[in-house]
Amino acid sequence: MSNQITGKTSIYGVLGYPIEHSLSPLIHNYIASYLQHDLVYVPFSTHPTTLERAIQGAWSLGIEGLNVTIPYKEKVIPYLVGVDSFASQMGAVNTLKRTSKGYVGYNTDGVGLLQSLKQHGVEIKGKTLMILGAGGAARAAAMIAAHHGITNLWVINRTLQHADKLIKDVKKFYSIKGQAMSWNQLQNLKEYPTIDICIQTTPIGMYPNIQISPINDIDFFKQIQTVVDLIYNPLETKFLSLAKQSGCQTMNGLEMLVFQGIKAYELWLECQVPSSLQEQVVIKMEQYFKVKDDKVQ
Repeated sequence: MSNQITGKTSIYGVLGYPIEHSLSPLIHNYIASYLQHDLVYVPFSTHPTTLERAIQGAWSLGIEGLNVTIPYKEKVIPYLVGVDSFASQMGAVNTLKRTSKGYVGYNTDGVGLLQSLKQHGVEIKGKTLMILGAGGAARAAAMIAAHHGITNLWVINRTLQHADKLIKDVKKFYSIKGQAMSWNQLQNLKEYPTIDICIQTTPIGMYPNIQISPINDIDFFKQIQTVVDLIYNPLETKFLSLAKQSGCQTMNGLEMLVFQGIKAYELWLECQVPSSLQEQVVIKMEQYFKVKDDKVQ
């Protein structure tokens, strides 16, 4: 963010409802300040009844780019002049870029996840992936993983039909083996399947409900090599703690949050954020949560 906002300062932001909890302003303004880009990034609380007008108003006001978060990643699409092909596969966007006729939608969630996996030396080509949940984050994870060569996909969800639909949607674009299962079916298995990577995409275990986990059976983790929980508050959920006790490689969702934001920033500014700065942003966000945890305690 520029030290001084002037008439030349570009405006970016994030749309959501509620939006007060968003960490995107911290990420983007830190990057802008470091790179000395004359822009400011702000949160826009947008009521569901005003979404279309909000998009039209943002374009009319000259806002250069927007992130889109819950609950608008799917709902915003009808108000865009175009959608990137990969975002179309996901059926959701999280980044809007201004054009002369309106906003074009992109999705950087999957790329952010992929980069966070690579940071920890996790390759996905030819691997078996299990995803817990079947919502927007699960869809992004499934599509990006299939795009980069996983061979087997398991989707576990409370509602079996939603898990089955996600498998079928992925198969429309990619040749993979898929298995949909409900939580009850998973719990009733006599022997858990061998899984290379397990990604937890539900809000179960998120602050303040940090004492709960979608999986409590320690045996579940013994067949898994790498466990990812997309929750980042707390930095280590009970789910990750159980996985770590079983010897799994573990990752939280903080890096995905940072990297998807950086990809959006690069898309808007048509620039490349140095890897050293990306690492600094991750460290800054980790420190933010550690300070926050200390205050709570």
